[in-house]
Amino acid sequence: MARQSRTLLTSGLLLATGLLANGSPAVAQASDPSFGCPRNKLATMEPIVVEPTAEEVDSGSGTLKDFVLTVKQYILTSSPVHASCLMRKEEGPLRSRLTYIVRLTPDGRIHIHAKDMGLSGRKLKADIYQQILQGLRINDKNNLNADLTTAASGNGGSFAINGDDGYATAYLSRNAVPSLRLPYLLVAGFDVNESHLMSFAEDDEVKHVTPSVTAKDVVNRETLKTFVTEAGNFYKERVEKAGVGSASAMRLAMRDPNGPWRDKDGSIYIYIWDLERNIILFHAGLPDKYELQALEPRAINKLTGKYVLNELKDELIKEPKGEGFLEYTFDDPDTGEKDVLKIGYVRQFEAKNQRGGSHEFVVGSGFYPRTTSKATVGESEVIKAVLPQIMRSVTASTVDAVSSRIERAT
Repeated sequence: MARQSRTLLTSGLLLATGLLANGSPAVAQASDPSFGCPRNKLATMEPIVVEPTAEEVDSGSGTLKDFVLTVKQYILTSSPVHASCLMRKEEGPLRSRLTYIVRLTPDGRIHIHAKDMGLSGRKLKADIYQQILQGLRINDKNNLNADLTTAASGNGGSFAINGDDGYATAYLSRNAVPSLRLPYLLVAGFDVNESHLMSFAEDDEVKHVTPSVTAKDVVNRETLKTFVTEAGNFYKERVEKAGVGSASAMRLAMRDPNGPWRDKDGSIYIYIWDLERNIILFHAGLPDKYELQALEPRAINKLTGKYVLNELKDELIKEPKGEGFLEYTFDDPDTGEKDVLKIGYVRQFEAKNQRGGSHEFVVGSGFYPRTTSKATVGESEVIKAVLPQIMRSVTASTVDAVSSRIERAT
């Protein structure tokens, strides 16, 4: 079968075409688009090619092993935010209908599920994880960090679970301090789904810190502000104690449908932005649509005709700086209704990381006013919202003429 056209990406490391010294497939050079992901901060002017792509694996013109090792090399030569976003892009080279990446932490927890981010933070059942580890020749879980660190220097290997073949490899995160480099696993070929995961009740990492205002208690601006503030402090505490890597356990707690951070119908939830790296770190309501995607304007506020994201960002820079409310329209994940009136609140936080630096992030949430039945914002609401702006642009003589006609008609 003829090979499909190669996909071009930008990397910070120049690699020759062919095989690397350890037998891994090389990532060849060429020119490229970013697929809407945040800029690759490690990029040079010399672009590279990802080969084989996920689609080439589907078509049979590339092997699963070569694909996984290509993704590993790309991650090692790219900024983490850029690589994480690219893995999620359906139109990108690292994801297709059948082939996608799942990144695991050493304890078998899903860090990234390229096909379904709603599963991120969840933990694999012990027997499933053990079979994946066997692909790396690891049979003992008692010394996993050390064993995975050793395995990171190799290519990994194949595994099979109930007749479903997969390939796994390990790598170490980049860090100037070797002792702070963390091992991760990359898995592809095996379709990880809900049946392979522990339930929320079985997972001992789901340790809830119950806020004074839970999601079900959010009914007005005051309760919304308290809810978001306590969520931000919860995330900040996790980052400062265990690093940003602890986000998997945090996401799990905030995503738990029976936990304090979600209401029963799923319409009140937490989201977290990283403005510096321009990415959505977490979105409990619509994870597969937004999580680890570029922070870019998408939804239009029908009350103003402006992008919701831009308006929320504007609230952050108003006085007092770093917080603000906004009335806007948004889809309701509970009912599936489009353009429902919503009141949102965003607040900026700063956490000190373990390397002495800081991590700035924005936490937000919102609620749909329930004083009346939830109604979508239709033409009448839009007209009422924009009519004052239209009238201000009409000349005085025109207004007088219109008024005169109205008087004659009555």
